[in-house]
Amino acid sequence: MVLHIPPHFWVPESPFVDCPETITLLHSYNNVKAVFHGHDHSLDAVFYTNKLPHFFDAHYGGNWGTQYKGYRIVEVDEVDKITTYQVNASKNPVLNETKF
Repeated sequence: MVLHIPPHFWVPESPFVDCPETITLLHSYNNVKAVFHGHDHSLDAVFYTNKLPHFFDAHYGGNWGTQYKGYRIVEVDEVDKITTYQVNASKNPVLNETKF
């Protein structure tokens, strides 16, 4: 699942609206395995609502957010195992990795 604006307050100074109904809806579908978010360029990690992971991809455009410009890679293998990792586009190191 891809959502541009996150439906949950991940950081205290978040300017977004908390939408518990959206979180409940996401949890009601067995085929939603992860949620990928944009919009908040200050986040570059994985957060969880219950066991559902929510991934952020940092600052890759615009003029605010993380100190680096990065992006997230998502790989799905032949047996539906998923690996995702964050990359610093300026220096190309992997910043974090999650397998599920």
